[in-house]
Amino acid sequence: MKTGVWIVSGLALTGVATLLSQSITAQNGIALGLSGYLPIMLIGTLGQYCFWRALRSAVGDVWSVTRGRKRKAETPPASPGSSGLSGSKDLPPLSDFDADAVFARYLAQRNDNMEQAQGEAPKGATTRDPSAHPQRGFGRKVV
Repeated sequence: MKTGVWIVSGLALTGVATLLSQSITAQNGIALGLSGYLPIMLIGTLGQYCFWRALRSAVGDVWSVTRGRKRKAETPPASPGSSGLSGSKDLPPLSDFDADAVFARYLAQRNDNMEQAQGEAPKGATTRDPSAHPQRGFGRKVV
């Protein structure tokens, strides 16, 4: 269905562009200049784009038909009585990852690091003498 719509749209736009370009004579075309030819070129380009989309849609339809049947045949049939999410309760967990345990470990390590940081004496800030190193070129200014 979608492929047919793209083809019809492409034919219509290309036809309109052809009719418009045939109505312009040589003298009239020189007088119109770019403003006369630009809409015609735009409509023609859109028509060709519709043909390109029709081709892509047709290839996609053929691909889904040929590959879709094989995929359906390879999947195991669903057990009777199971539908949607009701059967998901019986499935084993995908991973043994426990987010709560990881978060608890993180908080314990964080608290240990905070206690160690509070126990150490803060180092004094060192100041530099600006006259010892005059500022040259780009970069940070020594304060």
